[in-house]
Amino acid sequence: MNPVTQIYLKTTEADKQLLVKAATVCHQSLTEFMLQAAHERLQKILQSQDSMMLSNAEWERFQAFLNTPDEPNAVLQAAAREYLKEFHQ
Repeated sequence: MNPVTQIYLKTTEADKQLLVKAATVCHQSLTEFMLQAAHERLQKILQSQDSMMLSNAEWERFQAFLNTPDEPNAVLQAAAREYLKEFHQ
């Protein structure tokens, strides 16, 4: 069982009454209602961080970028020579 902790929230009386009314309509306690609403919102926020939406033009540009390798630079060429020297004598 997970330990329970408390969160204190300051709000106006009018907002509190709206929250209580909505919780009652949903047959939930105020805590259940607020946690469910918070979870729904946080899932949307976190999901938006895990994915990105691209237009068709952006998608084509992204694909082209992935499928067109850069020319090896001096550092990469030196690393390849070092690798070949060490592992393919």
